[in-house]
Amino acid sequence: MNINYKKELERALVSGVKLHTIRQKPIAVGTMMNHIVYPYRKERRCVLSNFCTSTQMITIDPSLKMVKIDGKRLSDFDTERVAKNDGFDSIEDFWSFFNEPYQGMIIHWTDTKY
Repeated sequence: MNINYKKELERALVSGVKLHTIRQKPIAVGTMMNHIVYPYRKERRCVLSNFCTSTQMITIDPSLKMVKIDGKRLSDFDTERVAKNDGFDSIEDFWSFFNEPYQGMIIHWTDTKY
């Protein structure tokens, strides 16, 4: 399965800073994932291939600055951890991106869980 990213996340994917991705659609554990940057350009390339190791449900409410994972509300510290592990430079960037209520899945390819 191909997972597409903006070019700005290439460094975080390649360096291992980005430990998971947040997506609308679930992926089955064990699914092979190809992480693609520049998905619709001739510069398109796969920068990382791995397997989905686990998934967690995530709910984000920017009006309350609240994140829940598997129904458990996260502390501010753990919310910042989620943001950093998803490749955001700061918690402010995370809230800027998730500026509307959101519900989806965290797709893991490492042993990290919340």
